[in-house]
Amino acid sequence: FVLVLSSHYFLPGENNYLDWDMEAFKEIIGFGKWIFFTSILGFLLVSGDKIILGALIDPENMGLYSLAMALVLILVGISNKIVGKIGYAAISEVNRHNAARVKEIYYRIRYPLDGGILFITGIIFMTGNEIIKFLYDDRYQYAGHIIEILVISLIFNRYAFFSRVLSALGRPDL
Repeated sequence: FVLVLSSHYFLPGENNYLDWDMEAFKEIIGFGKWIFFTSILGFLLVSGDKIILGALIDPENMGLYSLAMALVLILVGISNKIVGKIGYAAISEVNRHNAARVKEIYYRIRYPLDGGILFITGIIFMTGNEIIKFLYDDRYQYAGHIIEILVISLIFNRYAFFSRVLSALGRPDL
């Protein structure tokens, strides 16, 4: 504290003061409002089901739902890692060096990603009950039916890549 005060008042030269740059503020708010809005929406999408179901179903079924959701979220996490580590980086790099190729690279990544996600979704939709039967004992069998329904949400996770592309292009507001 003494060092900060003495360097501020006793060193020669111009003193620094807080200053409000309205142009920078507008830019941050303009960009940040989309991130803030999507963060709130994302929280409600991720946690809204638990809030609603927590009031509507008994603890045993809530536990089965949570188990099934955790298994589906593993797949969502893997998909998001692929999109984040590969897709975002590739689109950012192409945009920096050859912006005309962004669309081509986007589809070159998007088609295999969509195919993989849709294939895995279909497999788990058809075999969710058997997966739970293999992993858990008879008390958890109903979670197999739940996972078969919840895995359908993975189809919509395909569109997370487009959101990452918009961020890579500096256009999250579109």
